[in-house]
Amino acid sequence: MATATPSLYSGPPRRIPNTFTIKLKSAVSEAKRNEHVAAVKQKCAQYPRQGSTDFAGITDQLSVIFYGYRGVFHPEVEKFIRSCKTDAGVVEKMDQAVTMHPHVSYDYTQVDSTNWGLAKVSQTEKDFESNKKAVDATKKENDVMKRKKYEYNCCEGKGSGACIYVLDDGYTTEVDGSGKVIGEFEGRITKPSSGSYSGHGTDVANIAAGKTMGAAPEATLFPFSCMYPYDIKNDDGTIAIKKGTGFSSDAAIVNLEFIAIRAKQLEPQKIPVVVNCSWKFTKVDDADNADLLDAGFAALYQMGVIVVCSAGNEAQKIDWGLLNTPQGRHDVITVGAVDMKDDLWFEKMDSGSNWGAAVTVYAPGVGLPSKTFASTGATGTSFATPLVAGIVACMAASYKKKNNRLMTPDEAKAQLIEWAKVVDRKQDPKIKMRIVRNKKL
Repeated sequence: MATATPSLYSGPPRRIPNTFTIKLKSAVSEAKRNEHVAAVKQKCAQYPRQGSTDFAGITDQLSVIFYGYRGVFHPEVEKFIRSCKTDAGVVEKMDQAVTMHPHVSYDYTQVDSTNWGLAKVSQTEKDFESNKKAVDATKKENDVMKRKKYEYNCCEGKGSGACIYVLDDGYTTEVDGSGKVIGEFEGRITKPSSGSYSGHGTDVANIAAGKTMGAAPEATLFPFSCMYPYDIKNDDGTIAIKKGTGFSSDAAIVNLEFIAIRAKQLEPQKIPVVVNCSWKFTKVDDADNADLLDAGFAALYQMGVIVVCSAGNEAQKIDWGLLNTPQGRHDVITVGAVDMKDDLWFEKMDSGSNWGAAVTVYAPGVGLPSKTFASTGATGTSFATPLVAGIVACMAASYKKKNNRLMTPDEAKAQLIEWAKVVDRKQDPKIKMRIVRNKKL
């Protein structure tokens, strides 16, 4: 029986004090935008502190996904920025940052350290059953070397030449005594974040591109944290949001901007870029911040970046027009979770894989290997998603090598759908589920 991992992200979204993302009007001249930013910086210099609270001012400027900036502002600076939000002003939107949620994972007893999901998507049904029997028959061997492993028939190239960006709660890097990166990402991790708060981001990254358990074991990983690495304080100095207890919308937006910048730089070299988002943002809770995130995802799509996101773990039907982002978007690949028998993962009425028209494909997402929980496995759409992201990275890298151009997001989605195994959903045979295979079997 599965037990829910203690969640760091429960409860409704919370507004992050004094923290805002500002979108400037694209129709306004660059000179006027620069003039506005300079005026805000001048105001920030006048109001650096109030009581025990420090105000960082503008921390990031945005110019690719949209024109704007984000920062932590004194109330007087906030008032000044709001005064620029008029018909004649420069500011189009000023949205206070809020917390958002990764899709909660569930722990299952993990009987094997290798990834059965990768074997499942890359072998024929007959070969997988044979592989599974061999694993089961030898799993109690005292000599680890005699234990059979699940075998992954990876795409040619194993994702070499592709980049996978994981937007999550960070990544805990394995290092040796000299500080050199070892383990799953030896030589293949770029700009590692300062650590995973819950292990969610570490497991997601390992399943996407880890050396021993990843779908793209030779892709380069860029792990980014969407968490606040420090306590968020109220005006009176009390802690409003403890560090590591929630993703933030503004951090996600800035990370999307960085990916857009990098994609622009990599485009001449035709390097495939895949983004993994195992989280959601609910438009009902904050439509304005959802609009800013949507602007980021739209920009990435236009640049040829392939975004793969999790469908969610509420055991609900999700169709187009869904009030979540990025799951409700047509230009992303949305992933549901199935078990070893290709059945939709389901726990109870409100715990299981979401399903429906908005889900592009389904992938193994039950009891996958976990570095964070040594004796358990990771379950949920959060972990089915990086498996697909890794397969897409392999697919895109191979496509680029053969065609000397980048595979588009639409082509990647079409290829996944073409390769997929179509099954009836047990709970409703009228619903067809496309289950990922990394080649047509």
